[in-house]
Amino acid sequence: MELARLEQELHPDDDYAIALDAWIAPERDEIVDVELGWVDTGKGDARSRFGRGVRRNVGIQYTRTDALHWTVQLTADKARYQIQVELGTDRSAGAFVMSAGRRCRLVGGRIVTRRVLGIPVGIERIDVVCAAEDGSTYAGELQRE
Repeated sequence: MELARLEQELHPDDDYAIALDAWIAPERDEIVDVELGWVDTGKGDARSRFGRGVRRNVGIQYTRTDALHWTVQLTADKARYQIQVELGTDRSAGAFVMSAGRRCRLVGGRIVTRRVLGIPVGIERIDVVCAAEDGSTYAGELQRE
């Protein structure tokens, strides 16, 4: 299940975006896995893992807190960003972040890279699109830790 899709500047092919996916156990209330990876929109949203270049510049750690909660932590340079993945009572998963001091449901965004000689070498910031409880969306920036 795709939770959020982020535009990106890390991959040279414009058909690529970044997707946050979660897998839910079919017969019990449990998130069994979470992954942040490439989605190729030019190939029917085919998924693939990040390559060595991305992993060299951006650390990604997945932590299962319990059956209903995971944390995805991105580390680039000295900045850390966190995304909380939670399973709701309706068995749908959601991604939540802190933006402007408040918790919001992540529905999209853009990873803006730091570049050296035009080559992406880290994350400058992560712009987010959040959904409010009334269904409206608003833009913000993912808080650094």
